[in-house]
Amino acid sequence: MGSMLSGRIPDLNRNCTNLTRLDMQGTSMEGPIPSTTSLLTNLKPLRIFDLAGSSRMTFPNLQTLTSLTKTNL
Repeated sequence: MGSMLSGRIPDLNRNCTNLTRLDMQGTSMEGPIPSTTSLLTNLKPLRIFDLAGSSRMTFPNLQTLTSLTKTNL
């Protein structure tokens, strides 16, 4: 069962760099995955799937996320 979140995926800025987990799934959120996601260098699991319009989503370069231990895109 999805959540009630909807709208555009927010820009994740430098104020979010302490995030260690990002899990967006089963929501009505849509839009491009913000390029600032690559600034979240403390992320370990990253799960982004089953979103509204997911077939049209593009992902930023995630090579800077060297702490990632699990990725579901």
